[in-house]
Amino acid sequence: MKQLLFTLSFLAAFATTMVAQATFTIEPLSVSTIANPATYDTENHVEVINLTSGALSINWERVVIDISQGCMTQVCDPVACFADFISTHTFNLAASDTVDLIVHFLNGTGNQGNAIVHLKVKDNANPSNIITAIYLFNDGTSASSNLLPPANVKLFPNPVADQFQLQNADDVASVRVYDMQGRMVSNLNASAGQRFDVAGLTPGTYILALEEKNGNVFQAIEMVKNNTSGCYLNKP
Repeated sequence: MKQLLFTLSFLAAFATTMVAQATFTIEPLSVSTIANPATYDTENHVEVINLTSGALSINWERVVIDISQGCMTQVCDPVACFADFISTHTFNLAASDTVDLIVHFLNGTGNQGNAIVHLKVKDNANPSNIITAIYLFNDGTSASSNLLPPANVKLFPNPVADQFQLQNADDVASVRVYDMQGRMVSNLNASAGQRFDVAGLTPGTYILALEEKNGNVFQAIEMVKNNTSGCYLNKP
C-alpha cells in the first residue's frame, strides 16, 4: 500500500512538473505566405503567448533551412528588427501578454524566391520548454503558387523510428527532408497511403518540405527521428 501511495504521489508530482513547464505557447506553429518577386519585403508572423502570471525571458534562435540565392531573412521581436546576420536574441514577455514574432523575407533580385525558416523559441528559466515555429515563403509568380493546397497535412507517428505516413496528403507530390543545418538529406516521391522510410537518418530533428505537383512547397513540418524501433502506427 505504501509503495502504491508513493507511486501515485510521484506520478502526480511528475504531472504537475510537466504542466508547470508549459509557460508559453505559439500560435500558429507553421505559417506560409506568397512572396512575390516584385515585392522586396514579405513578412510572416506568429504570436507568442505568455501562459503565466509572471514575466518570462524568451529566447529565439533562427535557422534558415532553405533559401533562394541572393535572398535574406531577418527577425523582428518586441525589442527590435534585427539585421539579417543576427540569428538569436532574448526578450522579456510580460505576464499574460501576447506579442508578434515576425520573420521578413528580403528579395532584391527581382527573381523567383523561396525560403523555409525555423525559429526555436524557449523559456530561458525552463530550457526544456522549447517550441518550434516554421515560416514558409513561396514564390508568387506562377498562377499555381496562388492556388496552393491547404496546409493541413499531418505527420504520424512523430517522433519517428523507421517510417512515417502523411495524413491529408493527396496534394503532396514529393517530400524534401532537411537537417537543422539546412542541408537536404533526402528527396522522397509521394503517393497515396505511402509509408516513407527514414531508417537511415541519424537521430535528430528534421524539417519536411512538402511539394505539390507543380514543385511549389506549400507546407513545412518538423520531424523528430529517434533511434528506437517499435510498433508502427497505422492511424494518427
